[in-house]
Amino acid sequence: MFPRRAARRLALAGACLFPLSSALAGQPGCIVREPGLSERYAGACVAGAAHGQGLASGTEGRYQGEFRDGLREGRGIQHYGNGDIYAGQWRGGKRDGEGTYWFGKASPWAGDRYQGHWRQDEYAGAGKYTFAPSGDSYRADWQPGMSLETPSGAMVQRARAARDGTNFTIGQQVCSVTTPGAWPGQIARGTIKKMQEDAGIVLVNITDRAILAASPLSPPQRWERGANWKPCD
Repeated sequence: MFPRRAARRLALAGACLFPLSSALAGQPGCIVREPGLSERYAGACVAGAAHGQGLASGTEGRYQGEFRDGLREGRGIQHYGNGDIYAGQWRGGKRDGEGTYWFGKASPWAGDRYQGHWRQDEYAGAGKYTFAPSGDSYRADWQPGMSLETPSGAMVQRARAARDGTNFTIGQQVCSVTTPGAWPGQIARGTIKKMQEDAGIVLVNITDRAILAASPLSPPQRWERGANWKPCD
């Protein structure tokens, strides 16, 4: 669960980043060069592109902070569509520099967070990963996306879950009774679209309208633990 104190800090940080967001009107002639945030924009504009402080939203969620030539650059807060939140530095539309990433309720790692350095959307440099709900933490000097340090017990356990949870192929039909909206009397059916074997998660495209209607997660595609899904009989 996202900590309340952290939520209050982010709210205050957002107000400092862009205090006039609620008063700004949309600017249809000012573009954001990131498809996932290109639906609506309000803020500073230079040569027809978002540049300076702004607020953008789209299929990827909502971003509030600094832009450069239509891309996220500088400091800003990204609220992702699945409930994850990143607050920190950006470069060229990617997480790059110092920042903190909180995994939201819909994430397989709900409540976990990473605080430290990033490069091109991956952990890189000194950083600390904190596990929920235990609060156990793991400090390491990360290479892009991975650590060269001796793994903690929690990381070993997670690696095993990853190994056991992505034994699928792209396009495979899968079923679940534990994904949001499903239960033993209402089986969810979907198709594997992508896999992250290092994290043990899969992107599933849900095809059952009844599941989507009963689920608090509106997008038909969702990242989940692969262990939640099995090949359909």
